[in-house]
Amino acid sequence: MVPKAPLLIGTTVSHYTYGPPKPSWSYKFNITMAMVKAFAAHLDDFSLKQTQAMSRLSDKYAPVHSGAIASESVVPGSYRDKAATYVDTLLSDQGIDSTTLGWDWKNDPRAEKPLKGEWTETKAKGDKFAEGRTVLYLHGGGYFLCSVRTHRWATWNMARLGGAKVFGMWKDTSLSARLLF
Repeated sequence: MVPKAPLLIGTTVSHYTYGPPKPSWSYKFNITMAMVKAFAAHLDDFSLKQTQAMSRLSDKYAPVHSGAIASESVVPGSYRDKAATYVDTLLSDQGIDSTTLGWDWKNDPRAEKPLKGEWTETKAKGDKFAEGRTVLYLHGGGYFLCSVRTHRWATWNMARLGGAKVFGMWKDTSLSARLLF
């Protein structure tokens, strides 16, 4: 921790002098995100497995905005099967042979894992809200840095400004499962 002392001191002083970067950020979360950002500056120095382990730490303290509701969810396999049919039709209509995509997405055993994620919506439904309006949020970071949980501020703002519910997939969901949603 000694090498990170200037970062911790600077973040603490900034947090209590100017406030957190986002109103919903607690002191603990602010420190966690400062550490994650510092870690991200040296990603090339670490293996992917080490990077993923560090990123998971920030999930634990990720706040939910007081005006939002965040709830865990699992997409039923029947929806995924239906989506796979549509994807296959779209590929066929474009003359794309799915075997040339780089992996056999139809028979990928990782697709058997549950497709887990989080729904985010506003507590107060304004005039903009339309029942059934949905946003699919695909978090950046290559599903190894940060997560939908650390970006709840973004999904809540999408829900609030778009008058919709937002579904974000967790990073432990396999690539083929994400594509089949």
